[in-house]
Amino acid sequence: MRNETLECIAVRDPKWKSGPAGIRGTLRSLSLQLKLGKDWCPQGTGVDQIHVPSGEMLRLWIEPGTEYQTEQLERICHRTFR
Repeated sequence: MRNETLECIAVRDPKWKSGPAGIRGTLRSLSLQLKLGKDWCPQGTGVDQIHVPSGEMLRLWIEPGTEYQTEQLERICHRTFR
């Protein structure tokens, strides 16, 4: 996700809500990371809250439901994020 506002935003207490065509899953603790250059920081484990400057990217880790096989997730992500 990219902060496309002109302000630095604080992201905390993230929620994951899967839609009808989305991936069912749960949030992992310490799941937020900020992209700095080519790297996602903090490396390894993320944080529970983060400040995202204007134009910068963040990502959120979820743990997919146990009903998914790896191939299914790859197809869903490829279809969604092309």
